[in-house]
Amino acid sequence: EANGEGYFFDRIAWTGGLGLVKDSPLSIVEEYLALALLLHVSVALKRSWDISINYCLNTGRWNMLLSGLTILFFLTVHLADIRFSSQMKYTMLRPPPYFVAWPGVLEGRVFYETDPSIPLQRVRDLYTREVELFKDLGTCALYTACIVVFWFHMLIGWKKLVPADALQIPKDHVKNVTYLGWVAATAIVSMYLSVVWYTYYAPPIKVENVP
Repeated sequence: EANGEGYFFDRIAWTGGLGLVKDSPLSIVEEYLALALLLHVSVALKRSWDISINYCLNTGRWNMLLSGLTILFFLTVHLADIRFSSQMKYTMLRPPPYFVAWPGVLEGRVFYETDPSIPLQRVRDLYTREVELFKDLGTCALYTACIVVFWFHMLIGWKKLVPADALQIPKDHVKNVTYLGWVAATAIVSMYLSVVWYTYYAPPIKVENVP
């Protein structure tokens, strides 16, 4: 499934640069996420400099800045480990003709087909790369620590955001909306952590690699 998901983004790489750049290394989805991250980081750094720079660490005013820098470090490591890894292997897979394997959705099979009439395609072996990473306890510990920091960043960030006038949330609903956001953040983090630790404990599946 991981390999099919990776190929899903590879096959829409032509959308990079609004489809005007030939052989774009990134799809428009990845470009959008990169620009959104750049905007978020630049605005956050500017606001932290203006608001928090004159406060001591023990005031808690640096929590968002320090946790955000930790997440930025983690994203750099994560992209180097997987998206831009020089150790990536390749395998063969039957990609869905219409991007999503609709007949397999209820089976938990979204990004690959089993129909032998669909031709095989050479794709990045993301699954094997994840196994190589997450069978190492030190890597799992690093990812877990950074994901927990990400969880903390979301919790305190959401708590600060919800009462903002720009959102126009009625004061009587602020507490409930805050709790709902915390539940969503916890669900997201739980899914991230489940990938790391399931891969660590589960026996690996043998994948046949190709040049």
